[in-house]
Amino acid sequence: MIGFHLFLSFVFLISTFLLVFSLRKRLSSHRESLKKMADRSGGRLVPSRSCGTVPEGTEEGRTCSKPLASLLSAISDLRGEFNGTPYRFRFTPKSRNSPPQGTVTFLVPQGLAGSVRREGKFDRWGKSIGLNREIQTGDSAFDTSYYLSGEPEGPFSLLFSQSQCRQAIQNLFSLPFPLKEVIFSPEGLTLAFTPFREEHLESFDPRLCAPDALTLLQEASKLPLIPYGLVVPPKRSSLPLFLLSGFLALGGTVALIVGLTLYPPLDKSFLLGSLRYVFPLLFLYLFFAFHFLKGHPQSHIRFFQLFLLSLPAFFLSGTGFFAYGNGALDKSEPETCQTLIVDKTITKNKNSYTYTLLLLSWRHPGGTERINVDQEIFTASRQGDGVEVTTRQGHFKAPWVERVSLLSPKGPLF
Repeated sequence: MIGFHLFLSFVFLISTFLLVFSLRKRLSSHRESLKKMADRSGGRLVPSRSCGTVPEGTEEGRTCSKPLASLLSAISDLRGEFNGTPYRFRFTPKSRNSPPQGTVTFLVPQGLAGSVRREGKFDRWGKSIGLNREIQTGDSAFDTSYYLSGEPEGPFSLLFSQSQCRQAIQNLFSLPFPLKEVIFSPEGLTLAFTPFREEHLESFDPRLCAPDALTLLQEASKLPLIPYGLVVPPKRSSLPLFLLSGFLALGGTVALIVGLTLYPPLDKSFLLGSLRYVFPLLFLYLFFAFHFLKGHPQSHIRFFQLFLLSLPAFFLSGTGFFAYGNGALDKSEPETCQTLIVDKTITKNKNSYTYTLLLLSWRHPGGTERINVDQEIFTASRQGDGVEVTTRQGHFKAPWVERVSLLSPKGPLF
């Protein structure tokens, strides 16, 4: 046994060493690519602020004190200038839940808030049913190709009423790199490229984006200055709706588990009867959510997220109420019958066992009933033994098992 433990420890150490080695090699490769990019663009590398606040002028070799996961989130920033305008490039390697990303931010504070991305089928569907509201520039070709997320009557819409700004967006999205979104924020203008792969890192130069990005920033500076908080698209908070759906999912799960444990039904299929109530209530809820959320550029995305959460939430709450209410609200008198054990099985779960008796059915001649019992009854019983089963009719007319006992001179075992 000691030798086996030593073997496991050895395997663990080797696996850890190989993981650290591969991550270190990956980091080294990315950093080397960034250094080459800095040479091409005339910029310099500085430690990423994901490793803490690093003052300007700090030497590049400073070691990050945060865990390795934080170190991988952003290796370092490339900083430079184009015609006097500072910019920052940041590369984020691939993680389990997100593809690799490269962002270029032109650090010119301004008062606009909004974003531009390519318009997709989902965006068009949302607009066609009146759910989301998008800025329209009057240029049909541009409006069909790009989705503008911002205040329809605010400065953001004025910016793209100008043909040179629309042309700048078209130029940026025509670059031979996977530009996903152009984002206006108080910090400046950010271009988000994803998935930004190794081959992109080898050939990318942030200055390729600069002329069109500066055109957008220069035109934005001519617009009426409005505080950032006033140009964010007005919206109703969707948080209460998500909290309600989460509460229904959690409460329904607990009620389902408790109901099936305390009041085990003979036929679990009766739970599907809850669907005749679940679907109408779900429809009314989504109808309300639709009208509550509509009118914002991101309404269709939030509504779809809410739909995905609400579907299982209402199903769990409906079946949970049926499972628990069938026993908790039951006022029927107990009924007792006697039958024989046909077979017995043990099912191993992750951390426990389920003990099941297969009995001759007293409801359906020639059929059988499967009933879970505790370990004591299971161990004391044998095939062919007689048992006494006490049931109730159930509030929703779904019979459930109240008690099972072995027929023996010693009487019920529990």
